[in-house]
Amino acid sequence: MVFEGTRQEVETQKASIFRLCAKHNGQIAGSDNGAKGYFLTFAIAYVRDIAAQHCYLAESFETSVPWSKVSTLCAKVRERIHNACKQKGINMDRMVSSFRVT
Repeated sequence: MVFEGTRQEVETQKASIFRLCAKHNGQIAGSDNGAKGYFLTFAIAYVRDIAAQHCYLAESFETSVPWSKVSTLCAKVRERIHNACKQKGINMDRMVSSFRVT
């Protein structure tokens, strides 16, 4: 999350977000995790572009969902991708990866 504005506006925004986070048992991950996320996004895009030159398609999805729904979301996305490929006549091997909440 990036905060923009005057120093006072940023402090007000942060305080509001941190209160909301605490209310819902969220965790403040810090700016280092944000930097790592941007690096990962760049790496995925770089790999995707190289892969496309060899007839591979790759993509990442970002969303927000309660932890209790993560496993269901991952399963539904995987199902939709496989069904869409089938409907379009794409019979090549495909891999959809995600993490599972246990």
